[in-house]
Amino acid sequence: MKRKRIVCLLVMLFLPFMTLAEGVGQFRFVMPVSSSGTASTMDTTNVSATVSETIAVNQFINQTVSLSVNGSFKEEIKEDPVSTAYSLQYIMPFGLGVGITSQSIDYKVDLKASEQTTVTGSIGAASTNYTLDTGYITAVESISLDLAYLDLMYCFRFLEDFSVTGGLGLPVLRATGEVSISTGTNDAVSQILDGLIQDSLDASEVENPSALSMFVMFGYEISDFEILLSYRQTNLSADYKLDGFISDFLDRDKIEWSVSMTEYIVGLGYSF
Repeated sequence: MKRKRIVCLLVMLFLPFMTLAEGVGQFRFVMPVSSSGTASTMDTTNVSATVSETIAVNQFINQTVSLSVNGSFKEEIKEDPVSTAYSLQYIMPFGLGVGITSQSIDYKVDLKASEQTTVTGSIGAASTNYTLDTGYITAVESISLDLAYLDLMYCFRFLEDFSVTGGLGLPVLRATGEVSISTGTNDAVSQILDGLIQDSLDASEVENPSALSMFVMFGYEISDFEILLSYRQTNLSADYKLDGFISDFLDRDKIEWSVSMTEYIVGLGYSF
């Protein structure tokens, strides 16, 4: 509701300028041709935890799992962030502009043992004792961030056919995040522990996603059209709120993420 009020206020502020302007102005469509990004990960976390859970073997039989885990885990980037985006913009005759940008960012992170980690205890009536080697992956986190920005900008035209536009994007329209979990190394001796970790990560949620996007755009007019080249830098952050089991296991309530994206963009404008 707060975001809707902000959008309505901004539209009301710009409406008088649009009414007074002579002519319709220029509409633009822009989209990235390439992107690159970096993302933060959880630091190495020492684990000295006891896992005590009851799991279903089938619809009739439950099994008690009691394990002591000692070692350490960390996150590591498996696939770098990539961005898919497009923007629709309107430039008023006197240079002020507004736009909407839709952006999706996807990347993958491994949760892995950062040193040899011992697991002892019992599964049902059977005792177990094994070691996870350094680099053993218990789960793969596929992270997807979905954002929609309100872009505010100013376009300065010079030498008749050239323009430069600067602006920023605020994710007041949409900012959500999701994580899906898949298996990692998938060693048979660690399937029970891996399954508990994967289920618990899957039950965790992304919270408080936020972002700020800044861009500069260069244009060259050909008749009523304008060829556009742009550079856009976006910085994002979010909290991965951990559920009860994985929170106790890693001894933390959340993992703080930050993502930095660089996009090189082409576009086309049309003046009425």
